[in-house]
Amino acid sequence: MVSAGAAEPASDGDTLSSVRREPVVSARGTRLRAAAGRLGWPEAVAAGLTLVFLAITIWWLVVDQAPPDGDASRHLNVVYQFHDQFKAGHELFWFRYQPSAGAVYPPLVFLVGALPTFLSGLSVDTPVLALNLVFVPLLALGCYGVARLAFNRAAGLLAVVFALATPVVIGQFHLFLLDLPLTAMVAAAALAVLACDRFADRRMTVAAAVLVGLGMLTKQSFVVFLGPVIAVVLVRGGLRNWRNVLIFGVVAGVIALPWYVEHFHALSRVAAEATAQSGGADSNPYGTEYPRGSLRNFAWQGWALVNIHYFVPLALLYLIGLGGAVARWVRTRRPGYLPELIVGGLGGYVGVALVFGYQDARYSIPALVFLAVIAAGSIVTARRPLRIAGTALLLVVLVVNTVAVNTPALRPSEVRFPGAGEHGNTIEDRLVLLDDRGYTGTRPQRSPRTVDLLEAAKRQGTPAFAADFTPQTSNRLNSAGLFIYARLVGLPLVPASDPIIRTRKGIYLARRSIPPHGPEPCQRFDDGTGLYVFRGVPRPSPPKRSDRLTCPL
Repeated sequence: MVSAGAAEPASDGDTLSSVRREPVVSARGTRLRAAAGRLGWPEAVAAGLTLVFLAITIWWLVVDQAPPDGDASRHLNVVYQFHDQFKAGHELFWFRYQPSAGAVYPPLVFLVGALPTFLSGLSVDTPVLALNLVFVPLLALGCYGVARLAFNRAAGLLAVVFALATPVVIGQFHLFLLDLPLTAMVAAAALAVLACDRFADRRMTVAAAVLVGLGMLTKQSFVVFLGPVIAVVLVRGGLRNWRNVLIFGVVAGVIALPWYVEHFHALSRVAAEATAQSGGADSNPYGTEYPRGSLRNFAWQGWALVNIHYFVPLALLYLIGLGGAVARWVRTRRPGYLPELIVGGLGGYVGVALVFGYQDARYSIPALVFLAVIAAGSIVTARRPLRIAGTALLLVVLVVNTVAVNTPALRPSEVRFPGAGEHGNTIEDRLVLLDDRGYTGTRPQRSPRTVDLLEAAKRQGTPAFAADFTPQTSNRLNSAGLFIYARLVGLPLVPASDPIIRTRKGIYLARRSIPPHGPEPCQRFDDGTGLYVFRGVPRPSPPKRSDRLTCPL
């Protein structure tokens, strides 16, 4: 019997220029297990691309010397706390941990980052590498599997290419942030939810429940992305398998619910803050804010999709593919999982616009798997000339975005509308074709090695250090990153007014322009400025040879 969600996967002879139909495997056998037994060139290429992506990330981490900034440093500090508490014998610290101020997040990503530190020791790079080794393959597997179920193996490969070509994926996997681990968990859980054949396959249902439970322990907003997909699966036949649906709910609840009960009051506060609106486009300190039900609020999400998440080439592949897929589904009801894909993709943006009180482009990133699958499916189901053109475009974008985000080799390119910039708008007045940063991540900063300087200062007996944060320049000197370095080195970071600094026992780090005939800095930044180290607080003027300069290297 053919299930209600039957898709049209292709046979073992899948190529990028042909889509054949194969008999649908029953729920008891499951199409996913049947496909796993026939691994071929699409799977090998997808795995190879994933390994190349990981290799580039490892190279980036080795080369980059920038201190972590903002949320990345805050999350790293939580990883260090997990490490310390585990070593002290407090095994349940991860379950009970709650910051004294700010947002509270589930523990899964912090656990992934903390566990390898028991082998390598504390560092900035080890948690980021662990995050990559776990969640990059999970993202690729989820994208491949969903596209394989909905279309064919060639679509699975192209969905992986789309995901790894996404600039925000390239850039943000260099940092210890929660958004891309959440994206990977959404992709993996979506694969299991669709592969359970509307909850007819009990073993796959349990697997889906486990992944959904772990997804809820990745970040609270997981439900915004997968909740609508599960609802569509239930409406489109899942409720007939109510026993398995009950098992699904129980297993997912056992995994995730205890942590949410433990932190209910703090989560209620965070939810109230995240969903509150203060009543004006410029009144929210965390970003722009438009009324939740306004057209401008929803339009902003569309601009974020085009100008921040994907840029014009990938966004066009998705939008054109979405239109073609809808037209095809109306005629043929294929691919069978298209309603779930549409709800997952658009729901990720519409749901974010409806739930959160202000705009932040990171919030809607986890919808990636649904956009990647629709774009890939539109390519493999197109006529041959369009298949070739779409595949070529996707491969070119993969190479170009990888080079642009990771190196200074390519310059940004955009089309600006008349009057752009008059109102201080950053994403609604242009179309971005290419950029040299992946939203929160950009090319590596090769110098200076500030952490080495601090380690040398400690060896020389320096009791503490301070730094000049005016102006605070991201990826140069920032308080959050230096706090992490202070934690790693064991050298306190104190205010400039501290007696240790005023009495010149401690050192003071400052970024200054290098004067033509002045003293050489201890190290040089990539932008041509210098890192100077003073005994005591210096004057704001350019460094002079008479200043109390030191270089503890």
